[in-house]
Amino acid sequence: MKTFSLINKKGGVGKTTITVNLAYALAESCDLRVLVIDNDDQGNDTQFFGIEEGRTLADILLQKAGLSEVIQHTRYPKIDIVPSSEALLDANVVIIKDEDIVQQNILREAMKEVEEQYDICLIVVVKHFCNSTTYIFKNDIERECIINCVSKTPAV
Repeated sequence: MKTFSLINKKGGVGKTTITVNLAYALAESCDLRVLVIDNDDQGNDTQFFGIEEGRTLADILLQKAGLSEVIQHTRYPKIDIVPSSEALLDANVVIIKDEDIVQQNILREAMKEVEEQYDICLIVVVKHFCNSTTYIFKNDIERECIINCVSKTPAV
């Protein structure tokens, strides 16, 4: 499974728009199985795909559920999502406070469970950096690519 992380510390730069359209294009045009991980507590990708309740990324980070228990099918046959919610904020606080948790490996280890089920994983990264983001910075160049969603501020 190739992993692409769409990241920018600023909100409103198009991470959700790029992610949902890229997921659709890869699934429909390229016939690939796509997993979207919504790592933004606003849950815009989750909302777009019509996911309203159930387990979220926070459950994975707190090790209350495995990735396969959290993944939900979307209305698009080849696109699944790991939903997010505001619980992601609390999960990150718990992880920060617990010195016994190896923060950098939680998401990476969880993803091993499903890596044969998907061709592509798109991770939408929160606008503020926190422990759920640390997976991105342990970049394995053979398997991952970081996409920085750049916004241009108009010149005054």
